[in-house]
Amino acid sequence: MEPPSNQYDLSREAEALREAWMRHDDVFLKDYLVSDVEDPRIHFPSILSRGLVAELLFPGKYRALIWEEYRFGICMSYLRRVFQQRPSSGTPGLLLEAITNRRDSFQSIVVPSYFHDSWKFLCGLHDHSLNYIAEGLSLDVSHPKKVALNQNVLNTFQKRWRGIGLDMDCAP
Repeated sequence: MEPPSNQYDLSREAEALREAWMRHDDVFLKDYLVSDVEDPRIHFPSILSRGLVAELLFPGKYRALIWEEYRFGICMSYLRRVFQQRPSSGTPGLLLEAITNRRDSFQSIVVPSYFHDSWKFLCGLHDHSLNYIAEGLSLDVSHPKKVALNQNVLNTFQKRWRGIGLDMDCAP
């Protein structure tokens, strides 16, 4: 059966795409793009897109949460870069000491002013469980030589959006 003349038949294209992806094993697909480089939970273009959609659908209603997620994305991206540059278990403690003492750098890594400002903002919140920087700097002792952001921290805004009734699922 032919599709109506004003609609493009996507079924062949969808089948070709499915075949192209299905030839890869699950391990490759699990880590493709999103694992380190473009994790949509902290990848700023992904966060920006979600914010634009939320603003379009609910003008002004979630603007504060959208801006908080922007802050989260840049802070978590910074933490990820730091942990990649200095993957030792001492790195989180050294960074925590640097931001607590408002130092501009540690181990020759610059601590940007937005990270200091975010730390101060998060420490000033009444609900200390919302301090994703503090949680991101707490170590998983099961891997003492490898430092990485844990899934609970990365899912912070996924949980917050769900908490207000919007399912903005973006986990890889």
